[in-house]
Amino acid sequence: MHKRNLILIAALMFGGSLGSPAFAQKDQKIDRVSSACCQVVRAALQSVSNIHAGMRRSDVEKDFIKDGGVTFRQDTTYTYRECHDIKIHVSFVPDEKGELNDVVQQVSAPYIAYETRD
Repeated sequence: MHKRNLILIAALMFGGSLGSPAFAQKDQKIDRVSSACCQVVRAALQSVSNIHAGMRRSDVEKDFIKDGGVTFRQDTTYTYRECHDIKIHVSFVPDEKGELNDVVQQVSAPYIAYETRD
């Protein structure tokens, strides 16, 4: 499932959609730079690459917001602020000073899923 989501992200970046003529015609030029959806995906990838173990929850929440539904302090799913269909899963080590000080332990690769609503 995770691998399929990464393939879908790549397909959106380089062809628009899996059924697009871009996959059928090799000679067709694709304007990858100006595509609005590609710009959002690139920004999300950059934001995720900036998150690493040892950072604080407050750092994660600069570019991501908690996904809806049930969340747990030690394992939280986040959605990208610019596109709520782009998600990451983050594991934290709780900090006694408060939730915003929790320390990032692990970050998943970004994936695509429908927004969860409360």
